[in-house]
Amino acid sequence: MSDAYSVSYSPEAMDDLREIYAYIAFSLLVPETAKKQVNRIRKEVRSLDFMPSRHSLVDWEPWKRNALINKIDVLRKKQLQMSLMNFVPLYF
Repeated sequence: MSDAYSVSYSPEAMDDLREIYAYIAFSLLVPETAKKQVNRIRKEVRSLDFMPSRHSLVDWEPWKRNALINKIDVLRKKQLQMSLMNFVPLYF
């Protein structure tokens, strides 16, 4: 039996995903790229269910881990049953 985590999105993370999509789709005018970028992020987040410890703990909040997904900084709360996600855009 493997140790699996269940990753869910915080409301802030969902807002961030919507903002990422909106910026790429409506400001940069490339909606197909926006869709692909959000799908890439969600795929990487899903992968945290199986190997969450592959990312280092962040200094300012030791109960969260740091991962880089296509220039998006992902902070993840370390819990066995559920991890809360928050996305912080680094560069656009």
